[in-house]
Order: sequence, then structure tokens, then C-alpha cells
Amino acid sequence: MEKAIQILSRLWLVFVERIYPAPPGLFVLGVFIVSLVLIQLVQLLVAKAHDRKRLKDLFKDL
Repeated sequence: MEKAIQILSRLWLVFVERIYPAPPGLFVLGVFIVSLVLIQLVQLLVAKAHDRKRLKDLFKDL
């Protein structure tokens, strides 16, 4: 989880430093792309946590 927070903070810094000074159309596009990346990361973390829980339950039953 700590690593995910570091990745998100780095993405935000890159976004603010590189994309923010751009024209409004590119800024909106940048916000859209960053939000898609964040959604994918959250889905990946949730899937990993769910798989980990399922594996724990499987081995607990054995």
C-alpha cells in the first residue's frame, strides 16, 4: 500500500509539473488520462487484495 501511495504521488507531481502549464484542452486531456491511470491502479490493488484473501481462505480450509 505504501508503494502505491508513492506511485500516486509521483504521478501527481509529473502531472502538475508537465501538464498543468499546457493549454486548457491538453489540461483536460491530462486530467482524464491521470484519472484513468488512478482508477486502474485502485482496481489492481483491490483485485490483489481479493486474491490474497481468497488464497488465505483456501489454505485455511486445508
